[in-house]
Amino acid sequence: MRYQHKLRFRIFLSYPILGLLISLIVIVFFWFSFEQLEQQLSQDFLTEELEHFIELTQKNPAVTQQIARNWAAYKIDPNQPSDTLPSLKGYVPGIFEITLNNKHYDVVVMEKQGYRFYILHDESGFRVLEKKLMIYVLSGTLIIICAATWYGIWLSKKVMLPIITLANQVKNLDRENVNTSLGSHYANDEVGFLAQEFDVYLNHIHLLIAREREFTANASHELRTPLAVIMAVTESLLMQQDLPEKIRPKLQRIERSANEMKNRLEVLLTLARNPENETELKSRTELAPLIDHLLEDHANLLKKSVRLEKLIHGQPVVSAPYTIISMLLSNLIKNAFSYTDQGSILIQADNKSFSITDTGRGIPDSQLVHIFERGVKSDSSQGLGLGLSIVQRITEHYNWRLDIKSSVDKGTTIIIYFKN
Repeated sequence: MRYQHKLRFRIFLSYPILGLLISLIVIVFFWFSFEQLEQQLSQDFLTEELEHFIELTQKNPAVTQQIARNWAAYKIDPNQPSDTLPSLKGYVPGIFEITLNNKHYDVVVMEKQGYRFYILHDESGFRVLEKKLMIYVLSGTLIIICAATWYGIWLSKKVMLPIITLANQVKNLDRENVNTSLGSHYANDEVGFLAQEFDVYLNHIHLLIAREREFTANASHELRTPLAVIMAVTESLLMQQDLPEKIRPKLQRIERSANEMKNRLEVLLTLARNPENETELKSRTELAPLIDHLLEDHANLLKKSVRLEKLIHGQPVVSAPYTIISMLLSNLIKNAFSYTDQGSILIQADNKSFSITDTGRGIPDSQLVHIFERGVKSDSSQGLGLGLSIVQRITEHYNWRLDIKSSVDKGTTIIIYFKN
């Protein structure tokens, strides 16, 4: 699973975690040291005290016990009955931890000259000291975690500030301003290097945009003159009364193609403009007559076995030039007519959307993700694979939403949601 948290959160979180890990290491170290110290006390201090008590009993056999503040030593004859600590009689020589009267004791047992010697150390004070030490350690751990958290917040804010600033500058860039520079505002470090790379990339984008607009303007200017000549000559020939009937349909086809090319040039110029000009923003196109016109133009592509249905709700109007909407819907209708061999095609439109649903061949999932890329087309297509890429470019230009759903051998549904 990918790590989804923001970079600043990762930096901030690393310090409390580091503080917690260090604190855990310290706690384990102190606990282990304390246990070792307690064990050393039992082995060395208590053993020495018991040996000292044994020496006293050898000098004075009447001494059978010695009691201090935190420990007590006893001399017991295991062969004779005794009321002194009867619970200890079962212990063989060695070192033990026992509980008597709800108190914890360390016990060292030795056997010498037929007698058994015991020393009991009350470790209640030791345990109280151990609890206090653990409280201090836990308190220190809490302080360390709080300090690490505060430091993580402060450091993450300081480290991320230039990156956040750069991200906001990139987000608010004026893409039309070729003099925009980011690298000059940052030091010669990693963030500065990133800003310089953004400058290089931005300059490259400006250069590409300028070339695209220059090419579009030049192509439009150079193509308009021959198109005007073709249209004028075609119109003049169509007006002749003695024109052979076999020639008239061909001239009409030339005239339609010239008009279509003229419209396409206008669409390309519109898409190359950013932002939209005032005339474009005020343009409004009625969908109903346009759809009827497009259905008539592409009627030759519709198979006889396919049923065409049209549902127009009210009098839908779209805020965009006629040529743009015509090119947009023309590509969708032409594709539906071309790839539907049987079944039906349903076209619906209202003020908010346009949809076309067919029962055609459908689009495989592997191709669906690439269907809007330039040059991508089906194996049976005779075109250049530009239709749907132009459709997507138009919808992006106007911030419209484009949805497509398709299943192989079941059909395709394309919906465009307008923003009027």
